[in-house]
Amino acid sequence: MQLCKEQLTYFVLDERDRVEKAIPLFGSWYSKSTSELTDKGMTFAQVTECRIPAEYAPQGFTPKENDMLLRGTFDGDPPAAALLKHRYHAVTVKAVRDNRRTVMAPHWHIFAV
Repeated sequence: MQLCKEQLTYFVLDERDRVEKAIPLFGSWYSKSTSELTDKGMTFAQVTECRIPAEYAPQGFTPKENDMLLRGTFDGDPPAAALLKHRYHAVTVKAVRDNRRTVMAPHWHIFAV
């Protein structure tokens, strides 16, 4: 896939939101602001979409909801999930689309906030 040259770090979390492992990847990163009108007023969010080509993903890589994704590399032992989010601006995976069966560019499509 074109433009999938950014370094990303994918953090696999356990059920207690502790980082089990960090996986370095290459992919694309696109963020946009969204707004929604609710009964409590206007809410804003920063939504991130990442595409990870299947050819760049390690064998057995399967992203899942509530894991975390960071733009860039991370050296050393990863801290707790809350610290990743607030200090390093990591995003939480909310939805995953498996597009590995496409003919032209098989990839994982990740939506995160």
